[in-house]
Amino acid sequence: MNNFKLFPFLISRMDKSILLQECDDKSYYDEYSSLFNKYPYFKDYNKISDPFSLIKSVIVLKGLVNKTTIEETSSLYMETNLALKMTYEAIHSRLPFFSKGKDRIYIPFFSEVCNRPYDKKLSSLFKQPFSLLKGDFSDEIKDPFFTYGYQIFDSLFSNLIKVGEDASKENAAFYSIDLETVFVISNQGTLEQMIPLFDKDLSDKRKDHLIPNLINTMKFYFDLNKEGFIDSLYNYHFISNKLYQEIVRKEAEKDD
Repeated sequence: MNNFKLFPFLISRMDKSILLQECDDKSYYDEYSSLFNKYPYFKDYNKISDPFSLIKSVIVLKGLVNKTTIEETSSLYMETNLALKMTYEAIHSRLPFFSKGKDRIYIPFFSEVCNRPYDKKLSSLFKQPFSLLKGDFSDEIKDPFFTYGYQIFDSLFSNLIKVGEDASKENAAFYSIDLETVFVISNQGTLEQMIPLFDKDLSDKRKDHLIPNLINTMKFYFDLNKEGFIDSLYNYHFISNKLYQEIVRKEAEKDD
């Protein structure tokens, strides 16, 4: 389906740039992006060229905020108190994370090993080698998206909603309510496809049962059923009749 010309066509017909400027992720980026000046080794995440780069940037920023919050809050407690459940809950309250086995990942650009002192072994943050992470931690940085795959997008680090995955679990689809767009993401954390919805000729944006309808639609995508996918986009009112007819006509011309 990646070679299917429908997707560039949909992107050309649906400009979501206004939504991008008004979304929650952009607000978060605007508030915290100054952190990238403090940590220049994250400079590549400070280049917002498209919606997916913004989503990734915000995940990294939330990791940086988590790191600072856990380090600074932990320093307020005596070492013996850091092992208490109430202390753990106070320090981690409302912080985004995702689960990896029995561990919680609070710092997505760190390995599982380096995450453990920020999760269950807070006292280790004040002992070597983990105390060194509070300074220059550039040697420990991992690509969070290659390291943790699309799981990171299916967590509190992201506003995306999972709406399907292929049988091999190599790719998964996520929907952004703010951006009215489906993102198909690989298990290496790369963007495989971007599918905008709700074109300007659609007079009635029906968003009731939106997620179940999207799940049904993306089944056609992952089954490589092009015709079923196109029909589903129209039947669930994700595209207008005008746009649907254009797509059908273009597909017919290809088959002539």
